[in-house]
Amino acid sequence: MAKGWFELTTSGHAESFARRTLLRFEGALNKIFGNDLNPFYHLGALGFYFFWVVVISGFYIYAFYDTGVRFLCRFHLHGVCPDGLWLVV
Repeated sequence: MAKGWFELTTSGHAESFARRTLLRFEGALNKIFGNDLNPFYHLGALGFYFFWVVVISGFYIYAFYDTGVRFLCRFHLHGVCPDGLWLVV
């Protein structure tokens, strides 16, 4: 099969080095957590969980906190916050 413009090419050495490194990392995590609790195997579930944590906390902030320009204190309008931090506008 001829190589087309859409095919990715990697060197065998770089790919085998990356594979060996990831397998070594996976083995270390297996020794620490065991096969069932290895966080390397649950990255998709953890990402999905934290996505919903961000969505729910965002809705909470939107619903229960008053935000907007009218709630800025007079110090913010001059560019300096009361605690000494600069407001980025």
